[in-house]
Amino acid sequence: MQGQEVVAVAARSDSRIRPASWPHAGGVKGAAQPRVAEVARLPKSMTDAHGAVGTLASSATSGISIAFTASHQPRAAHDLPPEEGNPFVASDDAPRKSLLKSRAVQLVLGLLVSAGCVWWAAKDLIDDPAARQQFLDAFRTADYRYGPLLIGMLAAFYLLKAYRWKLVLSPLGEFRTVGDCFGPMISGFAVNNVLPARAGELLRTVVFAKQTGRPITSVLTTVALERIFDMLAILVCLAVGLLSVPGMPDWMRKSAMGLGAVVLVAVLGAAVFMIWTPEFVRFANATLRVLYVPEKLRHKIQELMHVAATGLDSLKSPRTLALIVIVSLVKWLINGSMMYLSLLSFGVQVPFAAALVLLGVVAIGVAVPAAPGFFGVIQACFVNVLQFFPVPPPAVLAASIYYHMIQYIPVTIVGLLWLNRSGIRLGEVEQVQSREGEAPAEPHARE
Repeated sequence: MQGQEVVAVAARSDSRIRPASWPHAGGVKGAAQPRVAEVARLPKSMTDAHGAVGTLASSATSGISIAFTASHQPRAAHDLPPEEGNPFVASDDAPRKSLLKSRAVQLVLGLLVSAGCVWWAAKDLIDDPAARQQFLDAFRTADYRYGPLLIGMLAAFYLLKAYRWKLVLSPLGEFRTVGDCFGPMISGFAVNNVLPARAGELLRTVVFAKQTGRPITSVLTTVALERIFDMLAILVCLAVGLLSVPGMPDWMRKSAMGLGAVVLVAVLGAAVFMIWTPEFVRFANATLRVLYVPEKLRHKIQELMHVAATGLDSLKSPRTLALIVIVSLVKWLINGSMMYLSLLSFGVQVPFAAALVLLGVVAIGVAVPAAPGFFGVIQACFVNVLQFFPVPPPAVLAASIYYHMIQYIPVTIVGLLWLNRSGIRLGEVEQVQSREGEAPAEPHARE
């Protein structure tokens, strides 16, 4: 998952096809339509509301679209006014076939991984009738009074996530937390829950770009920056949990110290890049020359660094940076608290620090390819982490399903309802991804 790439492409002005559903930019004053071809290759990083360290998405499943709006007919290229921008383009047969193959491989691999995780988490239930009975009894005797509180905490988690995205987006303009950021974000997570390959991440980017008229490349960069803050916050929670839980093995405590070192290096690296961006870019370009990297690839890497620097502009304000860090930590502490309350509801009593360890492990676990919604992966993480505590595994498995469903169902329903109202078709996102190999029409300029 890590090391894969996401490519967002806005088509050449002489070859683009504009869906009839594409409106003029609206919702943000002074918004400009996306222009010229923009290609950004971004490393995958940690994500998802289930604790998520995930990847930036590849694309939507071929031929599967959630078409809640009336079908549209593409307009011919000569019908487009030259000043209009459009990131949705038609794809050639060859890239489309390659994309289909990639999706099929990811789907099959994900299903196999999820099936293996389900077997791992439930293997005791398969062989032991008494364990199966304990599992069923756990649902019958669970205390569901925390349910409304968990729903409220879930809403707070996503509202804080939308607010943080607004802060990260600040270099691109002034946006509203609920009006502009929440809808595209929640619809992206909903699509991740029902389609493979984390298609929702690219959909989230395209929806926001469509609504606000901002370039897809720049928006995608902010999503990558969000993932970095998620990763750092989760690693902090995991390190604190490993250091705080009594009786943890020495190798786990040493792992916590290693995670702390990783966080420190990442923060320092981002600071160096942000403060000395031109010097950093020149040094990187010179290094790539020495390594005989082809000029075209060097240009794309340099272009990516300029785009990344634009995304980091929001960090140049100490107040904004502090808010982003605080919100990142708070929202993941909320998610860890949801895990703790879910376990408590099923009579599984562990220290809160154990929930922080569980949060980190689940976040790392969902980084592997899995079926949509991460079924099986979350359950395997719960059972595997809590085997170190004197708690009944059937109750832990039941609690993991409860925690999973109390997020999966509301997020999927709300996100797909919002997507219905937005008028976006997943086929439009697919067209963006299918142009992955096309070179940019002109160099990307840092905004």
